[in-house]
Amino acid sequence: MIKFICCKESNIPHEIPEDTYYFALYPSHSILRERVGYINIDFLKKIKKLGIFPHVKEFDFVTIALSVAAIDNAMLRQKSVDGWTRNIHARISLSDPAPWNLQRDSLQKAFHFLTGDYWFFDFTAGGWTPLECPNNSSVALLDADCICLLSGGLDSFIGAIDLQTQNKIPLFVSQITRADASIQRELVALLNASERHVALSFSTKTPCKETEKSTRGRSIVFFAYALLATSLIRRTPSEYVEIFVPENGFISLNIPMNSGRIGSLSTKTTHPVYLGFIQRIWDEVHIRSILKMPYQFMTKGDMLTECSNKKLLEQGAFLTASCGKYAHYGRRHCGRCLPCLVRQAAFLKAKMPDKTRNGYVFTSLSDSKINKKTGANDFHAVVEACITAKQQGIQRFLAGELAFASTTDKIRYLEVVERGLHELEFLLLQGTI
Repeated sequence: MIKFICCKESNIPHEIPEDTYYFALYPSHSILRERVGYINIDFLKKIKKLGIFPHVKEFDFVTIALSVAAIDNAMLRQKSVDGWTRNIHARISLSDPAPWNLQRDSLQKAFHFLTGDYWFFDFTAGGWTPLECPNNSSVALLDADCICLLSGGLDSFIGAIDLQTQNKIPLFVSQITRADASIQRELVALLNASERHVALSFSTKTPCKETEKSTRGRSIVFFAYALLATSLIRRTPSEYVEIFVPENGFISLNIPMNSGRIGSLSTKTTHPVYLGFIQRIWDEVHIRSILKMPYQFMTKGDMLTECSNKKLLEQGAFLTASCGKYAHYGRRHCGRCLPCLVRQAAFLKAKMPDKTRNGYVFTSLSDSKINKKTGANDFHAVVEACITAKQQGIQRFLAGELAFASTTDKIRYLEVVERGLHELEFLLLQGTI
C-alpha cells in the first residue's frame, strides 16, 4: 500500500519508508530529495502580497484541494489492478484537522466522483496556519459582491459579461496556465476589471519518478482559489459570498458520447453531483460561500445567443480558448476535440461567423482528413452519439446518466443534452469548419 503524506518540509523525516512519498507544503525553495516532492513554493508569501488573509477553514480546504491535485498527478493509473482505478491513501497536515476528519467520508465520496479513485484520508495537526491580517491593516478590501471564475474560455467570458450587465460587481479569479494567462488578462481588460482580477498558479513537483497524465483532480484547485479570494470581499461575518461557475450544462454533464468515453476523457469538473458534494461539505464546516451554476440548463449555443451584451461578446469571444490541447498546438484550437466541436457548433447556432484567433489546426470534419497519427479526435464519438440519440431516443442514449436529478431537473437536463446534440449534428452536416 503506497501512502502520500503532505506536510511542512520540517516534518519530513530523514529516512522515508519505501511505501511512502512526501509532498512538502508551501516550502520556501525547490526540494531535491528522493521520494519528496513539493506543492506551491512560497505560497503563503504570494497570497499575503495579494492581500489575501483567509480564515483557517478556508485555508485548510485549500491545502486539502492542492494536496489532492498533486497526489492525483503522482500515482500512475496503469499500475492499478484495472489500469485505471487507484486506491489512494493520503495523510494531510492541517491547521485545524478536527472539522475535516468529521467530513472524511464526504470528501472521499466527492473525490471518488471527481477522479474515479478510492481515496482514504487522514487529517493531522501541524499544518500551516494562514497569516492573520495585521492590526491597522492597509489591506484594501474590494467592493466586489461576488466571485466569478474566469478561465479564459468562452463560457467564462459570457458569464462575466452577464454578471456585469446585471449590475453585479464580480471579482474574477483565474488559475494561471501557460497557454491561458495572457488570454485571461485580455478578457479582464475588455471587461474593464483589471483591478478586480486574482490569478494564482499551481506548481507541484512529484516525488515519484513518473507522473500520471489524466490529472482529473486538478480542477479542484480552481474552486480552492475562488474560496481563497472570498477573503478579499468586504462583507459581514454572517454574509455568504456567491461563487459563479460559468459553464454550459451540456459540457458540465459531460455525458459519454459512447461506451468508450468513460475514463480520463469524461471529467466531472463542474458536474452538479460533484458541486453538490463540495457545497454540502462547505456548509457542514460553516464556510460561508455558495457555488452557483447559472447556465446548467443551457448549451453553449444558448449562452452565445442569449448573451446580454453582444457588442462586448464580439470583441472578446474569438480571443477565448476552448481546446483541451490549446498549448500543444501552439496556441491554436485543434478543431476536432469535443470542446472544439461544441464551440464551433455554438457559433453556428448563434449565427456568428467563427473568427477564432489563429483558426483551427484541422479544418475539415471529413473522415478522409482524420489521421490517428496526428492526435486524438472526438469526431467519430460525436457522430455515434448523434445517431444513437436519433435512432434510440434521447432517454436510451442517456442510459441513467441523469439518475441523480429530481424529476423537474431531469426533464431540463434531458432537454439541454438534446439541444447540445442538435447543435453538434448541425455542425457535422456542414462537413467543414
